[in-house]
Amino acid sequence: MPVKLGSRERTIILVAMAVSAVSLVIGIKYFSRAFPEASLTLRVNRADSLPIAEQFLSSRGFSADGYRHAAIFTYDDDSKTYLERTQGLATMNKLTSGPIHLWRWSHRWFKPQQKEELRVD
Repeated sequence: MPVKLGSRERTIILVAMAVSAVSLVIGIKYFSRAFPEASLTLRVNRADSLPIAEQFLSSRGFSADGYRHAAIFTYDDDSKTYLERTQGLATMNKLTSGPIHLWRWSHRWFKPQQKEELRVD
């Protein structure tokens, strides 16, 4: 047997739908301001960053032969927080798309149970 909704229940559902719609619009509009890393334009992807990192190691006389490799996309959280709080998001976005590089590919070469490892960011 179908349940009939009263006017109060219909009003609550309509209000919830309106709040959800407004929240969605605000979220979409301000997402890149709240999360500047979402609007990054990456010039180098993970696969392309590996040869660059390996060339950096070899130019300094290091060899990654025999090491296992791991890579991760990371950023400097302390610098990001400092810039956000002292410069504001708009200025921080301008700075990080130009002279300041907070986001990077971090490469690590290691051997299990060995303290020595090689890292390139």
